[in-house]
Amino acid sequence: MLLIEGLALGLSRPPSTDGIDCLVYLDAAEADLETWFVDRFVVFWEEAEHDPTSFYQRFRHLDRARVTEVAHQVWAQINLPNLRDHIAPVRTYADLVVVKGPDYAIVEIRPRS
Repeated sequence: MLLIEGLALGLSRPPSTDGIDCLVYLDAAEADLETWFVDRFVVFWEEAEHDPTSFYQRFRHLDRARVTEVAHQVWAQINLPNLRDHIAPVRTYADLVVVKGPDYAIVEIRPRS
């Protein structure tokens, strides 16, 4: 079984691992995650200029500086709390933790201790 999104594992107890051979947690520094999120947000905003159906079309009236500010706010108010409250706790149960650096390169692979 390959599980791409692990939030469904549940955190009130050790996650159910029925049918899961290996739980891999992809990890990175919060600052890198924020940078990646903001960069991606801005790219999607740019692409929305030519895609009227894009979710990011609603931000096209903003300039780049304001869009970047909005992306940082979304990170701080939504994504970071979600990471800390619902995603990062799964790391405890991972068989392997794959750590990525600022350039997306894998810098470490740690087995469960």
